[in-house]
Amino acid sequence: MANYSRDEEYLKLLSIRDYTVKELARTLFISEPTVRRDIIRLKEKNLVLCERGRVRLKTGAAEKDLPFLIRNCENLEKKLSIAAQAIEMVKDGDTIMMDGSTTAQCLIPYLLKRKRIIVVTTSPRTALELATSGIQCACTGGVMYPKKLFCYGPYAEEILKHYYADVAFFSCSALDSDGTASDTFLYGNTQRRVMMENSKRQYLLCDSSKLNKRLNHTLCNVKSLDGVFCDVPLQFDWQNKDP
Repeated sequence: MANYSRDEEYLKLLSIRDYTVKELARTLFISEPTVRRDIIRLKEKNLVLCERGRVRLKTGAAEKDLPFLIRNCENLEKKLSIAAQAIEMVKDGDTIMMDGSTTAQCLIPYLLKRKRIIVVTTSPRTALELATSGIQCACTGGVMYPKKLFCYGPYAEEILKHYYADVAFFSCSALDSDGTASDTFLYGNTQRRVMMENSKRQYLLCDSSKLNKRLNHTLCNVKSLDGVFCDVPLQFDWQNKDP
């Protein structure tokens, strides 16, 4: 496991509670000497403290060592929690489609633990982060959406149509109580529908700040999807998925 990927694991574990070196080694399936070397490196980065045989996270460190594109997300803790749930839907060898949402970008540290995967994304930043970490990627290209830095338009949609994925992850800006997912950007929804059509399984990633809201462009009703990952429990009936 690369240092970058393992550091993310330490930060995730230590954000929940303190650990001993032995507990960390057992949880991460690595040797105790490796854990001790990693802890020295994390201490040098000013991320952790060691007290009375236990390792704990320094205040604020959970966000400090994440990649900029993830660290810059709003509601970061909620989105990382969603990503930790959603990654269970990805198996070694899968092809994954991801939109350019910041929630989908929070999957990056977890995807690094999967083997032989291919990621198709509309986000150049996501593609760059994954490719430099050794993950095979395809980025659609197309017109760049200002500030959010993902690609959209007919060219991006045409590239997506050339791929068929095992699983697609995408987000939205609002999720109403009746299960309607919606957004402010029409073309973003258009490319998400292509992802939905060209994947075996489709999952919406939506943090709780977006609940009980509706915007002007409807994406879908979540009952047509394979699931929704949120940081709080939802009350939708997934048995009613449309054919």
